[in-house]
Amino acid sequence: MRYAERLCAKLPSKMNVFYFVNSGSEANELALRLARTYTNRNDIITIEGAYHGNTGELINISHYKFNGVGGKWPPDYVHAVSIPDTFRGKYRMEDSNPGDKYSEEVRYKINEMQKNGLKPAAFVFESIMGSAGQFVYPKGYLQKTFKYLHDCNGVCIADEVQVGFGRVGTHF
Repeated sequence: MRYAERLCAKLPSKMNVFYFVNSGSEANELALRLARTYTNRNDIITIEGAYHGNTGELINISHYKFNGVGGKWPPDYVHAVSIPDTFRGKYRMEDSNPGDKYSEEVRYKINEMQKNGLKPAAFVFESIMGSAGQFVYPKGYLQKTFKYLHDCNGVCIADEVQVGFGRVGTHF
């Protein structure tokens, strides 16, 4: 209880409900369940190279696993977008607004889903892509991606199991 109170004091007032779980996989499973319940949808947008946990459903949405050795490719409800890699990706640091260009891929994926009568329940992402190689997202990527998800009433899930609570960076 004291930990929840101390954590609550550091966060915006609207962030005042906490679920304490046993593992990162359990946290991500709960986040998926909450997103799917809230939106009444099943489809998930994930990033290529992402890893979200070791349970069956998290392997289903982890490109790193379903696209790797022994992987079985994703279920129909999982939709992958490119790693926003400004070093080796299609949009580089020297490009104008690479974050905008990568977030446009998410918007395109949402539009493509909608043409097929689908909408995403959630966009799930690691705060910094760990398994894919410690990628920091380009400026504007998450902000625009969140807008696209919110515009279709989707949820954004920050998988912070590896880098949670701002352990990489300057702010809590």
